[in-house]
Amino acid sequence: MAVEKRPWWRTTGFIAGVMALGGSLALLGIFLRTHGLGTTANVAQLMAVALSVPPLAAGLVSWWRRPDASAAPTAAEITEAAQALAGLVEQQWKDESLLRSLHDPAPMPVRWRLTGSGGLMDHPRNALPAGTSGFAGSSEDIESLVERFRALPKRRLVVLGGPGTGKTTLAVQLLLGLLASRGPEEPVPVLLPAAGWDTREYPDLHSWLAARLEQDYPALRALGPKTARQLAGRGGVLPVLDGLDEVHGPDRTRVITALNRSLGTAPLILTSRKGEFAEAVADADDVLAAAPAIVPERMTGADAADYLEKCLRSANRRQAWQPVLEHLRTPPPSSAKAPLREITASPLGLWLLRAVYVDAREDPAPLLDDGRFPAEADLRDHLLDGVIPALVAARRPGVGTGAGAPEPLFLPRREHDPSRIGAWLSYLARVLDRDSDGAAPRRRDFAWWHLARRTLPGKPPLLTRLAFAAVLTLIVAVAGFAVGATAFGIWGATAFGPAGVVGGGVVGGLVLAVAGVALNLLGWHEIAQWSKEPPGYADLRLSGRRRSLVRHVGRSGLRAGLASFGVAALVVGFAAWGDDGSGEGLAFGVTVAVLAALAGAPAAGIADGFIAWAETPALTGHVYTPTASFRADRRLNVIRGIPGGCAIGAGLGLISAISLSPVLAAALGVASGYLFWLRFTFVYGHHHAWLSYLVATHHLAWKGRLPRRLMSFLDDAHRLGLLRAVGPTYQFRHAKLQDRLADSPIR
Repeated sequence: MAVEKRPWWRTTGFIAGVMALGGSLALLGIFLRTHGLGTTANVAQLMAVALSVPPLAAGLVSWWRRPDASAAPTAAEITEAAQALAGLVEQQWKDESLLRSLHDPAPMPVRWRLTGSGGLMDHPRNALPAGTSGFAGSSEDIESLVERFRALPKRRLVVLGGPGTGKTTLAVQLLLGLLASRGPEEPVPVLLPAAGWDTREYPDLHSWLAARLEQDYPALRALGPKTARQLAGRGGVLPVLDGLDEVHGPDRTRVITALNRSLGTAPLILTSRKGEFAEAVADADDVLAAAPAIVPERMTGADAADYLEKCLRSANRRQAWQPVLEHLRTPPPSSAKAPLREITASPLGLWLLRAVYVDAREDPAPLLDDGRFPAEADLRDHLLDGVIPALVAARRPGVGTGAGAPEPLFLPRREHDPSRIGAWLSYLARVLDRDSDGAAPRRRDFAWWHLARRTLPGKPPLLTRLAFAAVLTLIVAVAGFAVGATAFGIWGATAFGPAGVVGGGVVGGLVLAVAGVALNLLGWHEIAQWSKEPPGYADLRLSGRRRSLVRHVGRSGLRAGLASFGVAALVVGFAAWGDDGSGEGLAFGVTVAVLAALAGAPAAGIADGFIAWAETPALTGHVYTPTASFRADRRLNVIRGIPGGCAIGAGLGLISAISLSPVLAAALGVASGYLFWLRFTFVYGHHHAWLSYLVATHHLAWKGRLPRRLMSFLDDAHRLGLLRAVGPTYQFRHAKLQDRLADSPIR
């Protein structure tokens, strides 16, 4: 039976109460022995007044916290969350569709119809509206397809096809079409890679949906920690699961089974290659309930010619392309080979042809050379090999922008050598290929925070880890020596004159360097787990979040202050134990305890509250792209140790100033602040993805495998159209492109 977790204030109050009671009894016993009954009675009255403050503070804090942030969101909050999620999803996929040129100049003319293969879909009476026997439409008229989808009994659809036939593109088009005409009560379509669903960890769909919403759309956390769970559990999300074929064979069967068990009346869109889906339903001995399955028709040569002609905006270019367009529109003899017609029969081939020849303004005459491209495979390989230099040439930084104008989303930020892009992307494709074996499909999702885990171990894991430990230790030692030498060198100069600068600086620097290295080594087990930790989040915008900042900081400060009252009472008791009757020992103990209670502990609590506030994003956040995910985790890693180190360093410096010179107390405060900053930054928390990324990228850049500024390069590859973004992860634009790069020779 699960044990209910106690609220923080119960645990904190219990600890503080026990410590306060113990310290009070010790103090009263000492006073009774040394000062008699009269003085003890007066002290007891003062202590009674002091001990009444914590319960009052606890009551005020409890009242201030209401309504409880952990309570389930209300219906109005769920509606607000759905609206916010719809806005984020729409912005995300409108930007992505612009980068993929899905509507420039028009969608590709792919026609869809019900599959004729038996055993791939539910009975038509369950899957189709009453009185209908088919489901057909075109990607050019997505509004009609959206209406047909809404008319389905349970709004479920399976999109099947071979590689490069436009399955994902149709899913994105349906998502945008559903969002454009979404009613206030309709679920929000969210596209997620099916390969990310581990049915062992998340046996039902809705628990996995909640976890992915929290990862991919952190702005929902602004409404509370349970918002994503409630939104997914109440049917507020229409999952668009892309790429069931990318799931390992036995797991595909478990996905089909889990979907049928957990969907209930919920809608769904699922894409998959036809062969892999047929294997999954055969192994499961079941199909996806109430879901029709559609497949694409081959595009005709006339359809491809019409689409290419729309892409040729100038009359001169249309004239140069006339032989190719006429070739496509003229039916070939039944026995003749037609590699160009075969290539343009699929959206992938048509995109490659457009990217390499149309957008790059190349002469199309070689396309009609049967000697150069005798078969479809030869032409496809030629186009796949030429797509990187073609996109680099067509999308140059700053082209078409004026001075001071914002850079278009579809243009890279800097120039790149196509050969280097090919080499770096080939390495990434091989990295994704490492997790697959002969039976498992290639991994398609690249998460930047997994880079260290997938690249650093290699063949000599011990040597790599020792090198990493040596570099990190050297950095900590150098930083500690610099901080210690500066702080204690200044103290030495004030205490002993010029001669004390060297002595104080060297000794202080060495002590702090050794202490920092020792502290770092004590936390080595946690540091070794960096590569397994997910990215965190830090949002430092104040607009609309000032009240939240005050609430987080105030709550944590009061909590720490409440707990420190018990510590203060205990310190007072021990200080009084050594009192010689003059009251000086007691006065000193009281002063130390009060300073600890009013400065040290609350300062640390305030720092903790600041970090908690930073990790809670604004509801009106931006789309969580891979670049945004990287920057958010970097902010968290940079600021995480600063508040705690500054707060504890300042508190200990103030306490030290009671009996030490101000300069020495300041030096001790700086030294302790550095040590606690080190601890908070490298060991505290569960989000060190950026730190492990830094280690991996510097290691791989030194070996020449990847650029040091990897995320900037990936962002440019995304802008070029070579990659696509799905939430905080990247994928190659097409699986065929990834496969070609992964199989290319190592350069």
